[in-house]
Amino acid sequence: MSTIFQGVNPSNFRLTRGSVFVMPLDPVTLEPVANFSSLGSVTCELDQKVEYVELRDNQDDRRPVVDKPAVQVDLSLKIGAGQFTPALISLAHMSTPNVFQTQTAQAAETTTFNGVTAGDVVCLKTSDTNDFAYDVVITGIVDNAVAPNTLVNGTHYRYDSLSGVIQFLGLVDPTKNNLTVSWNAPVLAAADGKQSFGLFQNLEQKAAILIRQNNRIGANLFYTFPKCQLLAPPSMKLIDDSNNVSIAEIEATVMCDSRQAPGMEYGWGNILLPKHV
Repeated sequence: MSTIFQGVNPSNFRLTRGSVFVMPLDPVTLEPVANFSSLGSVTCELDQKVEYVELRDNQDDRRPVVDKPAVQVDLSLKIGAGQFTPALISLAHMSTPNVFQTQTAQAAETTTFNGVTAGDVVCLKTSDTNDFAYDVVITGIVDNAVAPNTLVNGTHYRYDSLSGVIQFLGLVDPTKNNLTVSWNAPVLAAADGKQSFGLFQNLEQKAAILIRQNNRIGANLFYTFPKCQLLAPPSMKLIDDSNNVSIAEIEATVMCDSRQAPGMEYGWGNILLPKHV
């Protein structure tokens, strides 16, 4: 082989793997409001769009191009994540992260549902805050007969303890369809870690993003994007009839951060070891 050709170095190829970490920023001050969180198993690509203006010589009847300077650059990250950690749930729903559900003890509660028919679904709510009850235990359900009939779990109803949802399968007497549910639920403290979130509290979120490659082949790169604007996914399947893993597609616009050193306003990269870890 001629000396002008260089032998192939396998470490110059890349088989890309890695992780994405997101740190929420205050939308006004751009100061961190939480630490970095991993989005788990992801795919990620960087889109680079540059707009040019053609400068032409109108003195020439052919109007030749004399220059084509770049006038605008748009950078964006497209992240596909399927591991629905609290961090990803927050981003996918544009909600405030790390909001924890609380609940006072619901002892010996009774709730009446009128006009129930087979197939109806109802929800138990706390008596003091009218929130959905969690970790519910139903101790009995009776109808409004003179001598009340007791409904049997699994025959006349079934319920989801975690959410307090009851589905009625049938009644002892269809004409006696005002049902009283006796139930209880324990104290739920923020430290118990049950998270809740409001849907689309934010139209967008500001965040810093780290991308750490862990490549099977080739050098690993470590990217830092100090200021990004994250938008809600255009769509997200909540229930599907396929065996495909649900994916939330997050798009992040990489923004210029004037707080950074000259040349680093959009971010920077570091070359790590040329092997996976």
